[in-house]
Parts: sequence; structure tokens; C-alpha cells
Amino acid sequence: NDELRVEFGCDYAYRVLRFGVYDRWGNELYEQFGGEPVKWDGRYRGQALPSGVYVWMLEYEVVGPWGTRVVRKGGDVAVLR
Repeated sequence: NDELRVEFGCDYAYRVLRFGVYDRWGNELYEQFGGEPVKWDGRYRGQALPSGVYVWMLEYEVVGPWGTRVVRKGGDVAVLR
């Protein structure tokens, strides 16, 4: 795949608030506020990043029978060149 695309199914209305990708030292490499699709092409400032493991964080808002709640999820992705 040429990009990381975060997709998820949700039974309730949701709104993406923020998506970010970081290197192993915590430097932010990519940031997206709202909107869909949530994706990252493995680049930083237009340059392809080297092979390695990067961390992603997603924050979204869900509206359900309990009201509105903010959910934070995260994981890692391996970039192979």
C-alpha cells in the first residue's frame, strides 16, 4: 500500500477531530484536523520517510445514546521502502 488509511465502522454518528503521525522521538511528522478520509502517504514535508516504525494517534467524537464522548486511539505502522 502507498498510504496508511484509518478506516473504522461505527454504529453511531462520529466526527474525526485530529489524526497525527510521529517518529520514535515524538516529533510530529503529519497532522490532519477533521475531514475524511483519514490518511497519510509516508511523507514529511514532501519527502519520503525512510523505512521504520511510526506511531499514529486518532481522536474522534462519537454521539450515542450516552451523549457525546471523545475517543482516542493509537497504534503503529511500519514503513518499508
